[in-house]
Amino acid sequence: MAQQTINLGAGPNDNTGDDLRTGGDKINDNFTELYAEVATIPDAYTDEQVRDVIGTALIEGSGIEITVNDGGDTITISATGGGGSLEWVPNFTADGEVRIYASEAMTITQQGTSGTGSVAYEKSTAAAPATFSGTSSPATLEAGAWLKVTASAVATLFAVALKRTA
Repeated sequence: MAQQTINLGAGPNDNTGDDLRTGGDKINDNFTELYAEVATIPDAYTDEQVRDVIGTALIEGSGIEITVNDGGDTITISATGGGGSLEWVPNFTADGEVRIYASEAMTITQQGTSGTGSVAYEKSTAAAPATFSGTSSPATLEAGAWLKVTASAVATLFAVALKRTA
């Protein structure tokens, strides 16, 4: 349906515009259409939808491999060819976490932070990738392990600069 506008007439009370009932009907029709459209917008996007958008936006560079698996449960960004340089700058607008997968053995070092918040690190092992224990920067990871970067007490925007140093 196209938007319905109310005919206000040529001047106040000149009886050339829509009557009250017709004007009210147009208002109701317009709002009914708006509410129907808004109802189709998801309250939240699924993890898979978010990963699809991020995975599409990422661009592979020299020595960097980006993989978005078909199941949509992970985006893996890894250095290829051994010893490649990788940098991450996760930005947090609220408390949260980011996980970095080590496709090969590497050391990740915090280069700095920006904004208000604090950061904590945990790492897993290849044998137990879902089990994390506390660590600090620099964090040495074996191939198949994960580094979990957790931001807390975030006020507005908090960024953590990380770099593969070995």
